[in-house]
Amino acid sequence: MKTKNLRFEAVTPENINLATKIELGFFPDMCAYCSYEDSFNNNNVYWIVYDENEIVGICGIYENANLGEPKTCWMGWFGVLPEKRRHGYGKAILDKTIKIAKEKGYDTLRLYTSATLCPEAIIFYDLFMDFGENYTLEETDLERKVYTKSLTRKPATKWNNRKLYLDHEKNREDEGMKKYLLNLKKK
Repeated sequence: MKTKNLRFEAVTPENINLATKIELGFFPDMCAYCSYEDSFNNNNVYWIVYDENEIVGICGIYENANLGEPKTCWMGWFGVLPEKRRHGYGKAILDKTIKIAKEKGYDTLRLYTSATLCPEAIIFYDLFMDFGENYTLEETDLERKVYTKSLTRKPATKWNNRKLYLDHEKNREDEGMKKYLLNLKKK
């Protein structure tokens, strides 16, 4: 695969419905609409990723001030379309996301995922992130992991199972689904 054709198009009010539709294809029980909407007014950014004019996936980075790590960004809502997997797109998108995070001045990239819901993601992140840690404080019915990658020459610090406040995220996802469906009815 030639990565030179990858284009990261920021999620905007004009394409938020498309971004949400793509995201719901990966995560049907979660909705990123509010995350996308919030990014219009803060330092967070999400992208629809294209290879030339064909959608291959979606990704983004966000800050979470509640977590007390000002030089850390979190990668969120990352997915590659099923028919585009195993062609190098996931690694290319991750590499470009890491590059953008460095350019924005972050020194650490983290993400959380579910081994229960996305076992293939665990294999991918085990290969390309510095390390993963079990996360057991919330949503204990799901096997969760937090992955970390240093964006500097210094080793990254462990997450150490600190609270992620996923209950707040779940509320935002529910609110996002309502907004998304309402927005679809308007169009």
